[in-house]
Amino acid sequence: MFAVVSLVSISLFLSISDNNPITSSLTLTNTGVIGLNNDNINYQLLAESRLSFIGCWLVIMPNNSTATQQSSSKNRYPKQIFIFRDSLHEQDFSRLARVINQLK
Repeated sequence: MFAVVSLVSISLFLSISDNNPITSSLTLTNTGVIGLNNDNINYQLLAESRLSFIGCWLVIMPNNSTATQQSSSKNRYPKQIFIFRDSLHEQDFSRLARVINQLK
């Protein structure tokens, strides 16, 4: 049990690369375009995103149109976000899983 908790804790710690890791809203289209926290920056969900029984890893990259507006080097690398299955409604998680599977 301790090993599982430690593994989850370590993976969460490694996934936090920003000063503001918490997302309060996520907008997803059928093509995999994601908007986080009503920002002006949209992200594209990449095929490297993965599903598991406890949640999903989202691998996202800033869209080309918004990435050119903000040309800092940190926006050129994919971001990773982990979402626990129980942090979304069952319908929302199913839709997210469907979009991830369509990208593969």
